[in-house]
Amino acid sequence: MDNEVPIALQFHDLYDPIIKLFERGGRISYHHNELVCGNHAWARNSGAITRDIPPQDISDEALDRIDHDNGGN
Repeated sequence: MDNEVPIALQFHDLYDPIIKLFERGGRISYHHNELVCGNHAWARNSGAITRDIPPQDISDEALDRIDHDNGGN
C-alpha cells in the first residue's frame, strides 16, 4: 500500500475480518483443505467465499448486537 500498488489498494482491508475475529476471541482452523470457523467450513481456494457472500458490517457495535442476539455476553 505504501507504494500505491493498485491490487494492494483494492484489497487493503482483506484481513480485517480475521483480525477482528481473533481480537474478539474467535478461532479459525484448517481441516481437510477447509477453513473452519464454528459450525461453518469453506474450501480454502473457493472464490465463492467473496462472490456469494455480500459485505457485512463488522463494526464492534454490529458484532456486539449479533453476540447479544445469539446468547453471548
